[in-house]
Amino acid sequence: MSTEEHPKLKVRLSGIDYLLEISTLLVVIAGCFGFVIYWQMAPQTVFIHYELNGLANRLGSKLWQFPLITCLTTTYAGMLILHKYPHIFNFPIKITEENACHVYKVAIRMIRIVNFILCSLFSCLIYFQLYTLQNPLAGLEYNVPFMSVMCVLMLLLLITFIIGIMKIMKY
Repeated sequence: MSTEEHPKLKVRLSGIDYLLEISTLLVVIAGCFGFVIYWQMAPQTVFIHYELNGLANRLGSKLWQFPLITCLTTTYAGMLILHKYPHIFNFPIKITEENACHVYKVAIRMIRIVNFILCSLFSCLIYFQLYTLQNPLAGLEYNVPFMSVMCVLMLLLLITFIIGIMKIMKY
């Protein structure tokens, strides 16, 4: 089914949607704040790569930290714009006037949750950089569990979304 055939609807926000939007915005602000602090504290040469155990193994210019803040702000802005146009999404089911509102609501919520998780990831990476500035030999022993939790959350989100869409298909 082409995206032109999807009905264009305005989906109302629920309390959870508002909570996700505000939480994501706070995470982005915290990440930007952390980046400003980091940039002021950082020497010209900083750790830019870490082993699996969290120990730094490569030095580089502090300019290498710009991709983190760029990814954070671009992800936030892109997802914020994207969830306003659910009629352009691809769906595994046929979108009709009857199911469009519910399907769009599920898809938009998934986009909001992905936005929150990704922005949290980038913000935490910025704070991990701050931590290694203050404790360069300490390693980031919590880095691997954190990344693992993020991957599991993304997988659970995908499974939840698929289950939600399958429930809609039964109606």
